[in-house]
Parts: sequence; structure tokens; C-alpha cells
Amino acid sequence: MDLLSYSSTVSAAVQLVLKGCIHFTSFQFRPYFGIKDFRITQCGRPAEPVFQSSRILLTSSLWDIILGRQFHVVIEGAEVNCLMNDSGLLHIVRLLQDIGYMQETVASDSKRPDFVIGGERVEVTQYEVAKPTFRADVRVLTAHLVIADGTILLPSDAAAVLGAQAAFFVAIGAANIRRHADDVEGEYDCSWLTCPPMPPAASTIGKLGFPMLGEVKSDGLQATLRCWRTRNGLLLQEPVKARLRLTEALTTCCLAKITPMLQYVAKIKDARDIVCELTPLDMQWPCETIALRFEPMRLFLHCRKLLKSLLHVVSRDQVELIKAGVLEAWTSGVEAQWWREGFIESHRIDIVVGMDLQNKRRMHCAMWGRVSTAHDNAMDMTLGLPADTLAVYGIKDLPKEFMLDIKVSGTAQNPHVDWPRAVGQLGKLYAHRMLDQAHPLFQMLNPFKRNSSSAQQQQQQMAHGKPPSADPLSDSPKHSDVVMDLRPPPPTLPLPWDAFQETEPADKPQGRAP
Repeated sequence: MDLLSYSSTVSAAVQLVLKGCIHFTSFQFRPYFGIKDFRITQCGRPAEPVFQSSRILLTSSLWDIILGRQFHVVIEGAEVNCLMNDSGLLHIVRLLQDIGYMQETVASDSKRPDFVIGGERVEVTQYEVAKPTFRADVRVLTAHLVIADGTILLPSDAAAVLGAQAAFFVAIGAANIRRHADDVEGEYDCSWLTCPPMPPAASTIGKLGFPMLGEVKSDGLQATLRCWRTRNGLLLQEPVKARLRLTEALTTCCLAKITPMLQYVAKIKDARDIVCELTPLDMQWPCETIALRFEPMRLFLHCRKLLKSLLHVVSRDQVELIKAGVLEAWTSGVEAQWWREGFIESHRIDIVVGMDLQNKRRMHCAMWGRVSTAHDNAMDMTLGLPADTLAVYGIKDLPKEFMLDIKVSGTAQNPHVDWPRAVGQLGKLYAHRMLDQAHPLFQMLNPFKRNSSSAQQQQQQMAHGKPPSADPLSDSPKHSDVVMDLRPPPPTLPLPWDAFQETEPADKPQGRAP
């Protein structure tokens, strides 16, 4: 029996505040006031509850509520729908937008790069659903909501990243945040409550309201959110910092979409968690893009597919390395932009792979590019082989800033490389090196040394404030389809393996600072 369906007046009044529908079967007054079979659904979708509970009990008297004292609400058998609708938006976020809690607005001056892969937009992939359990402690104004036995509807991959059990804490308002600081053990910094951030000049989220604190702790994830409620959204006090436990779902759902090489992660060395930082554009939400940054990782990779093929092409010790099965690897800092239109743009990620990373017999490679999450994870990426790797495996006398570009297509889970063409590129490079060693006169045929001197001359001109001359590649002889890049994207510094490298000259190109 749906009591609200019998009263159009009450239903209309409720929908003025909540553009959804509230349903329940019965209520009780003793010993505590309670409601049974409570559900909230979106308008027109009664079969898809966004939130439901078997019973909600008010364990304080109405007199305490009237006097403004803290009162407690116990929510039993809660279930929260965190699945996506047909337009790719979470059901619960859509409901919050409907009631005016969040408006779908973004900064007017945000710039979105044009990026289309695969033609027409494909249908939303069907996914399996999992129900991890959770408990929550929510403090808003004078209300204290307690959920002890809740479940969350999530895609199975996202549930695997979260873990089987999760605990949430939400405090709304400065008084509740300070009360939480008094309850937890150890020193808890509340100084941020007295220095709220200023919204950007072009912000569309409105004036600041009250502060909010959110924490999640689960088997696979720990994260903290400090932000301020605004008229149309949230303004973050600081980037969201999270610690993630390595799982197969994490490598498939997240790391592989940033760079395909990381889908082969076997484990993290020293059993450390993966540290991640999320920074929305202008520190506000909703936003056009979110910047992701992972700290440098020391890990072990399975020797499979892309990594195995790459070792076949460039490694002298390919048999020994491939037989090892699992290889030690280090990564630079991992940075990417996650755009709301449905693609991830990865900055340059440097990786060194080998059985002993402390010697020179290791393979150094880099990757950058884009993956379209809206088009079945189709990708347009570049695999780069720097001069130090080519020198170790026999192709020397290249400029230090040189990078051999190999195009990578396919999908994040099944990358495709035109290896015959890549081998041909390496062969042409080797031929130029042999010509150079055969006789000094053949140095005139070596475009790489000429380009190196031209590039150095160009850098000197720019250092003295002069405009650069013609492209250093423009005066070199045509050399078929060898793709050589003297100005690849800068690396994300610091590189963790710098301690094992020889001291570099002072003119080493500068990379992106963390």
C-alpha cells in the first residue's frame, strides 16, 4: 500500500521540495516513531528506487528535536543505488540535481579538447552488479544518522576496487566537524574551517555555504574529502587524496585506461598501497575535467602481450627476461586528465623494466595519449623509445632528447601495435649508425647528428630571447617513415631511478614538475 499515492495534495507538496517520489507502507509511534519500507524514486521510474530502507527509527523524542538538541535516527536495511542511468549519470546524483542540491553547471571558461574515436557513440556496456555492504555515520545539523547494515548497488568492477565492506563518515557544518575531531584519537586539524577558499572569478557554483567533511575506509580504498557547500555545487578545500590497494579490478578499470602497460601489474613492491590525488578543474564540482596523479610506483609486471612484444623487439636479453615471467619495474609520477565527455588524456609516463633496475641493462620506455571510455576504451596513444634505451641495445650516437615514436591503437585491454613497421624504423636507425661508423664522410648522411646540432642551436636562440629558427627536422634529408621526435612531452619529475644513473650534463632538458 502506497500511502502517498492517495493524496495528490501531499504528493505535490513533497515534489516541490523533492522532484522524486517518497513511498512507504506503514508507520509506528511506539516505542519510537518509525517508518517501514521507505523508498525514494525518481519521477516516472517507480521500479528503480534510488534509496530504500526496511525501517527508519527516530530514537529521540520530538521534544528534543524542537529544542534543537541532537537527535538520533537509525536506518535499517538501507540500499543505495550507485549505478548509472542511460545517459551515464549516477541515479543518486541525478536525484540530487533534481532537488536543487547540485546543478549541472561547469566553468564557462573551461577548455575541452576535441577528441572523437570510433565514429558514432556506442551503446552503454552492460555490466554485472555487486552489492558490497557498508556502515555509515552521518551528522547534519542536529541530526545523527546511523546506518549499520546497508548495501550499495555498484558495477562489479567498482565494487572490487572498493572492497567487500566499507565505512563512511559525513559531517556537515563546522560544529559537527569539530565534534568529530574531539571524538577521534590523535590530533585532527580543523584550521581549514577558518580559512575557506575563494571561488574562481568565472565560477558558476555560487557563494560559499557551510563546510563538509567526508571519509571512506574500506578493504581497497581510503579517501578524505574536505569541501564547502555552495549554491550550485561543491568547492574543494584541497585535492582529494586516496590510498588504493592493488587489485585486478583496479588495473583493469583505472590503470589500464591511463597506460596499457600498467594492466600487467602483478603486485606492488614492499606491499605498499597506491597513492592517488584527484583535483577537479578550479577545485569545484561539477566540473569539466578532473586531474589524476599517482605517486611513482615500484612494482612487478607480468611479461605479457604489449610488454612481451616490446622486449622481443628491443631487448638483447629477451629470452632471459621473458622466461622470468614477472619483471621489476618503476614508473614516474602518473598524471592524466579525466574529461566528463568520456575520455582520459594521459601525460607522458616513463617506465623502466628489467631484472635488475640498478644496472644499465634495463629497458626504458614512455607512453602518452588518449583513451575514449565512451567508445569501448578505444585509444590513440604513443609508445616512445628514448635514446638511452636504443643506446643500450646497439643504436648509439642519437641526441639525448631523441624519442622513437611507435603508434598504439586498439583498446586499453587489447592494444595493437604495428610491430613490423616498428622493426623497420629500428632497422633504419641502425643503418644510419652503421653508415656513420663506416667512414667520417658518411656523417653527412646521418640526419640525427645534424638535427641534434640544429636543436641545440634552436635552444640557444630561445635562451637569448630570439625566436626559434626553422624546425630542426626541416633541413634533414627525407628518411622514409622513421618517426623521430626531438621534442617529446616532458617527463613527470622526479624520476625515482635517477639515483642509479650517472650524473647528467647541465643542459639536460627540464621535465614537468610534480
